[in-house]
Amino acid sequence: MYRASIYDAKNDFSSFVDKAERGDVIELTRNDSEVVAVLISYKKYKELKPSKNWFDTFREENSDALLTDGLPYMKSAEKPNLDMYQNMWDEA
Repeated sequence: MYRASIYDAKNDFSSFVDKAERGDVIELTRNDSEVVAVLISYKKYKELKPSKNWFDTFREENSDALLTDGLPYMKSAEKPNLDMYQNMWDEA
């Protein structure tokens, strides 16, 4: 692991990219204190990045309970009691 300021990385960017390609992880700091970014190789990035997003995984795991457009489907046994809601509004 290597740590450098954004200023140093800007002035010598190609050598930082070379280090990242070789497998080094480079932490970039602002004002030599707080790490604000990390420079890694594309190969490492692809290893860390999930191949699917969470929504695709959810759809696959719950395909039997979803319609083709991806929305949950539940049949209601009976119609809702609209009088109950009307009474709530009347009381308010």
